[in-house]
Amino acid sequence: MSISSKLQGVPIKKVFLGYGENAILNTVDEIKRVIRESAYNPYVRRWAEQIVEEVKPNDKYGEARAVYDFITTHVRYTKDPKGMEFIQTPPLLLQMIEQGEIPKGDCDDIATLAMSLLKSIGFDVGLKITSYNAKGTFQHIYGLVKIKDKWVPFDGVRRDKHLGWEAKPHVRALETPVR
Repeated sequence: MSISSKLQGVPIKKVFLGYGENAILNTVDEIKRVIRESAYNPYVRRWAEQIVEEVKPNDKYGEARAVYDFITTHVRYTKDPKGMEFIQTPPLLLQMIEQGEIPKGDCDDIATLAMSLLKSIGFDVGLKITSYNAKGTFQHIYGLVKIKDKWVPFDGVRRDKHLGWEAKPHVRALETPVR
């Protein structure tokens, strides 16, 4: 296995985001920041345009589904190391795809990439963090995309599911738009 020499110089930024639930909420804020920045990146926009190229104009559900299919086909879900939270940027993940690699990322990486692509082509997007345990500790994050005035779940982690699917029942959830 070789790591592409073009990716070796990718900058890494370590940030302390707090402890407990504060750390989770601060991480969500950081993810939202990355989505906003990436949505205005011409490289991300070009990828989004290519992904939806074959979809009929103004078919918003078709465009969102095309992005969903792209994500579930080209990104492999892989957990972060214990005690670490990596947030990989959409340009980095797209560059890896362009080089013929299959990037690996956890739920926040997948949501960040998907929501950045959608936001870059005019969709309103959001994030949903959920808990499935009795303690109510947040464990998962996925995207929300607004289609015809309805927020549709976009959980690209499971290749065997579809746009609009979400795991239930969750014990606790928090939804937040990305403005």
